Amino acid sequence: MTNAASRLNLFQSNRLENLFELMQALFAVPLSDPFASEKIIVSSKGMERWLRFQLAERVGICAGVDFALPAGFIWRLLQDAMPGLPADSPYSSGPLAWRLFGLLPQSQAREASPIVAAYLAEGDARRRMALAGKLADVFDQYLVFRSDWISAWEEGRLLGNLGPDEAWQAKLWCEVKDSIRAGQYGDAAPHRAEMFVRLFTEWAEHQPQRLPERLTVFGVSSMPPAYIDVLGALSQYIDVNLFLLNPCMAEWGAIVSPKALAFHAVQAKREAREQESMYLDVGHPLLASMGKAGRDFFRAITERFPWSVGGEGPLFSDPCANLADANLLRQIQSDILHLHERGHDQRYRVVADDRSLTFHSCHSAMREVEVLHDQLCAMLMRDTTLKASDIAVLLPDLGPYAPLIEAVFGGAAAAGAPVLPYNIADLTTAQECPAIEVYLQLFNLPDSRCTADEIFGLIETPQLARRFGIAADELATLQHWIAAAGIRWGLDAAHRAEFADQLGGPAALAALGQANTWQAGIDSLLLGAALPQSLAGETVPLWHGIAPWDQLEGSQVALLAKLKTLIDTLSLWRARLAQPRSLHDWSLTALQLLEDFLAFDDEIDAERLLVQSIRESLANLAEQAQLAELQLEVERAVVLDDLRYRFDTSSRGSGFMSRGITFCTMVPMRGLPFRVIALLGLNEGDFPRNPPSAGFDLIAQNPQLGDRSRRLDDRFLFLEIMLAARDALYLSWVGRGVLDNEAYPPSVLVADLQDCVRQGFGLAGDADDDGSALLKSITTEYPLQVFSPKAFVGNTPSYNPLWADAANRLLGLEDDSAPANEVTATSSFDLAVPEQLSLNDLADAVIKPAAYYLRLRANLVLDEADGALPEDEPFDLRDFADRQVRDAALQYGESAIDLLRAQGKAPLGAPGQLLLTEQISAALVLREALPIYRHATPLPVFSTSLELHDADCGVTTLLQISLNELYPAGQIIARSTVYPRDVIRYWLRHLALCAVQSQLALTVVQTRVLSPEWVWYFPLIEADSAKEQLLEYLRFYRAHWQAPQPLFTKTALAWIAAEEDKRWSKAEGVWYDSYTKVGEGSDASNRLLWPDDALAEDSPLRETFADWSLRLFELMQATVQKRDLAADIEQFQAQQEPV
Repeated sequence: MTNAASRLNLFQSNRLENLFELMQALFAVPLSDPFASEKIIVSSKGMERWLRFQLAERVGICAGVDFALPAGFIWRLLQDAMPGLPADSPYSSGPLAWRLFGLLPQSQAREASPIVAAYLAEGDARRRMALAGKLADVFDQYLVFRSDWISAWEEGRLLGNLGPDEAWQAKLWCEVKDSIRAGQYGDAAPHRAEMFVRLFTEWAEHQPQRLPERLTVFGVSSMPPAYIDVLGALSQYIDVNLFLLNPCMAEWGAIVSPKALAFHAVQAKREAREQESMYLDVGHPLLASMGKAGRDFFRAITERFPWSVGGEGPLFSDPCANLADANLLRQIQSDILHLHERGHDQRYRVVADDRSLTFHSCHSAMREVEVLHDQLCAMLMRDTTLKASDIAVLLPDLGPYAPLIEAVFGGAAAAGAPVLPYNIADLTTAQECPAIEVYLQLFNLPDSRCTADEIFGLIETPQLARRFGIAADELATLQHWIAAAGIRWGLDAAHRAEFADQLGGPAALAALGQANTWQAGIDSLLLGAALPQSLAGETVPLWHGIAPWDQLEGSQVALLAKLKTLIDTLSLWRARLAQPRSLHDWSLTALQLLEDFLAFDDEIDAERLLVQSIRESLANLAEQAQLAELQLEVERAVVLDDLRYRFDTSSRGSGFMSRGITFCTMVPMRGLPFRVIALLGLNEGDFPRNPPSAGFDLIAQNPQLGDRSRRLDDRFLFLEIMLAARDALYLSWVGRGVLDNEAYPPSVLVADLQDCVRQGFGLAGDADDDGSALLKSITTEYPLQVFSPKAFVGNTPSYNPLWADAANRLLGLEDDSAPANEVTATSSFDLAVPEQLSLNDLADAVIKPAAYYLRLRANLVLDEADGALPEDEPFDLRDFADRQVRDAALQYGESAIDLLRAQGKAPLGAPGQLLLTEQISAALVLREALPIYRHATPLPVFSTSLELHDADCGVTTLLQISLNELYPAGQIIARSTVYPRDVIRYWLRHLALCAVQSQLALTVVQTRVLSPEWVWYFPLIEADSAKEQLLEYLRFYRAHWQAPQPLFTKTALAWIAAEEDKRWSKAEGVWYDSYTKVGEGSDASNRLLWPDDALAEDSPLRETFADWSLRLFELMQATVQKRDLAADIEQFQAQQEPV
């Protein structure tokens, strides 16, 4: 289909494979020059890679082929036609943004637009750059899609019908043009609109040179009008072959969507033009609603090359041809090809096990990926001819899913699940390299508080750790040092002074001092290595106001030196980055910052290529500065925003179709054929994407045929992908809320496809099916948890044995054939109980039974810290800080306050000082009383093994006992703070003391636990009684070792202390939450072992709880006496007087 004056050939097909076959047939006609290469223009790097594979598969090698993107090919044509053209254009959006950044403060456009003037007056340099960037983007679009506007503005004319934003934009554009002409480029750097005019003029006057003999445009579904004109002009001199995907072999340029048809009908009826709507046709609802972008492109092509209209012929192939029973997906594709709309009377019946088109609703993105892995495993198991490379997974936004894909597909081997080869393509530089975020944090150092958690997060980055020689196994040590040294934020006192206004002024800053800074922490660590606390003896360990932290071993000094080097380097760069500088200088500074902090492994190709890409992005700053001729000094925050944008939008373009399953982003013109295509993240609002346009964008205000629209492009992309799936199309979205299970709708495109299925298809053998039964059979809603037993039934059970085992445990199944039994937290395990046990272990098991069970039996610790280091100075004494203050005062007296301040543990502010004084005063009371109790010489530590035989079960246990704080008058234990559950530990120590009393030289067998407010007095118990009570605790330990026992210590102590008729009401007050406290029943360990309320009135566990409470704590409750300190001193002194 050609024109006598043109050598342009248009070939259309609904299948990319057919277009390739014809292209290959044309290539069979050799070029006249045997050394010349075929020139192929493709829409994307993905299309190029697909064609390379196809060519290599067909002829054994892909050689002698030169691929190019449309913009790159056109730019080379322009350079050939205009030899003096600069390599890079100052009109490109990047340099143009920086030029506008420099022009805006003095631009007369501010006078033409009060809104723009007000925006710039109210904002800072960052807002000015944001506006400049938006303007550069819209000007770039004007040059491509509205060159006539640009020409009019440059002639001093306004079109007048574009709206109020035209005048100031025209003025600003003229200023940009004058600025470039007045600079180093002069008239040697025309913009694109001028380039095309010059190009066509040059070709009209002179035969174009260096043209390829044959040009192939393959698989392009969108192109700016100017590019189409260039192809038309080229076709006067060379063969131009356009191979375009057309979803429909019929004429479909005039069809409208059902929504548009309804709108036209209402409008026509309102305006008495009802007959007009009779001439509108839907054709196929999916093609009508999703194909507008494609219709506009084909319309532009046919209007420019009217002789190429048509498309009938062998290039179109029916997916259902030669098939007796086509599946659902193929039938939909066939209907679109023939522009056939199915009604209720033409319903196509689909077999019940058809899985060619499926819908999947999950609770989260993570569940989407987990379900996808299982579904792909099932497909590969069912079809042995299907390969991982035949599968593509596309997502609207790959970024949030990339780590989930790595976790599920990359972690399959560790879980024992099938390992599927995969690759992730289209990651931006920031997504591909997490160190980019660290680099941007470093670039923002002048605005950073340098908190402990922030800096440690930097240290955890492998590239930064490698630069400073920090090994992975040293990170835990550094984290411990940072926390122990009291480091919170600020490099030093001078750094903190920069935040004086935020802290409440100079007075508040003076109160802070240098405490809790990195400098103070490192000084403490260094002093601890050089001057251990032990050298201070009984005096306060302070040296020139610095408190040494002496738990640092000599071999760790080298690691401390690395930490100090890092902090010194950070301090140096904070000062260096604070000053504005030119873009050229910023480029050099940014490169040096990268070299000083991050070391990439050149032995790893991915890291080597990444750092090369990063360096190119940083060096590009200087190139853009030269193109923009910007001499201004630019603030760091503006450059930081620019770098962040670069790293968030740039990509190496690696990974597409490289190996196994391809995960990639849904971008226009990516309808490449795969046997299986899965789309994830099809959530309402996420796809089709609809990024907001600038409010002053004149193209958006005055649309024309051929304009690009992301939303319309996404609609056509979805249609292309649906037609590109050869065997199966898998659609997934987050359809339920994680917290409330609320239903969320999918993308409107998924809903349109579901409507199409419902209206024109039904289940075979079910004449009454109106499409709902079919839709239900191909739609699956998955449970919230991956280990839910519901996830292992139905069409596709999970292939992860780890989760299958968890599900079986929930069902109480040993294997698939075992009967279902309810599994409770008290299920027993036949495991040997230790024959030897320390007194401390026994106390731990009684004080926190559930946590002890999970730690010893399941290696699970639920009350671990979240790993984040504290970032703020102490302003109160929470989290046991009051005990630390009291301990220091008990050891050092009033001087402890200086030590606490040096250690950064003293709370700040007037309320904090009151708390500090209160706790120190309380501790001093006990300190003054201690000589009364401990006037005698202490006895040595007593250690022994107590053999306890349980006649009931015939088990003998060796209880390891170690008793310190022994005096002739018994055990005298002094603690700054004693909590109720601590009393249990001291009770066990007292029982051990009484059990071995015959081996000790004590004048009185008793125990006193002293605190500033109270004294707990434990009188003598006969040795046999003490041993029998210890046996009760051992019986509990053995029972608890076998299966968790419902003993809840806080609740048990309240229960045993109450009057008998009020025990359960008192226990419930401790067990359940209230407005002022969290109940023991909400403890994570208790909830894990007993998901249901263990102490509910109808719970069978109540009786067991009461039994253990009586057996373990009744004697303690009857024996232990609690007195105030003054009263106990009198009684103690009375005991010491000779009778």
